[in-house]
Amino acid sequence: MGLFSKAKTTRDDLKDEAIPPMEWKDNPETSANILSSLTFTWMQPMFSRASYLRKRGKYLQQEDLVPIAEMDKSEHVENLFDAAYNSYVPKAKKRKTDEGGQAKEKDTPEELEKRLVHALLATCKRRLIVAGFIKFFNTVLQFTFPILLNLILSYYQDVQSGVIGEGDPPMVRYKGYWLSALLMFFVASKALTESAYFHKVNRCSWRIKTVVSSSIYRKSLRLASSEQQKTTLGEIVNLMQVDATKIEAFVLQIHVMWDGLFQITGYMTILG
Repeated sequence: MGLFSKAKTTRDDLKDEAIPPMEWKDNPETSANILSSLTFTWMQPMFSRASYLRKRGKYLQQEDLVPIAEMDKSEHVENLFDAAYNSYVPKAKKRKTDEGGQAKEKDTPEELEKRLVHALLATCKRRLIVAGFIKFFNTVLQFTFPILLNLILSYYQDVQSGVIGEGDPPMVRYKGYWLSALLMFFVASKALTESAYFHKVNRCSWRIKTVVSSSIYRKSLRLASSEQQKTTLGEIVNLMQVDATKIEAFVLQIHVMWDGLFQITGYMTILG
């Protein structure tokens, strides 16, 4: 009888099983549709792979992770930064050049600061603008919550007092149901837009931190011997890590400056 019994597969047998690495044909994020981008379902193959490996006592490897998009690689971001930094022309020098003169003088500290800001924005300017529109729409959705809740409570009060009864049209009699459905739709829309907003600003902050750290490192390699004696290794590391992290944190909160005032104005209008 035991000759025809099915052998049980143990966890150790599955662990010893050779599993080929996961192959990504192209970047799933760039080829995803708008619904997949909003819900992040383009990452589902990686989670399915993790579940498959976990049942066999294994874990995700480097080749199983979602490949980095070409637009997020440091080489691409550095090229955008360098091109914008070298092509920037201050307004005063631009006027001199238009008049036929040659602008050979060096940039002032103020012009260098503007040149740096211009180059940093060139790496993620479009995404920051799109994130601003998403943040505006997200805040508008947030304003609808107290309005809809007030309408639902008013409907419940009218039903209890007999103002709305069986003789009213269906749109009036069941107003509380479609108001509740509308509230659920707005809550779901706010969750989707909020995740899309943070995804974009986080990507912008990573790109800016990457290009700042890379630029400082490349500049440190080109320092003259006299300048190297004035600058310590600790100062360079602080610039690459601490100061770059501060810029990253600022980019994450860049839309909070106007959105805070917008929310205060909106809620005061609703309360008024």
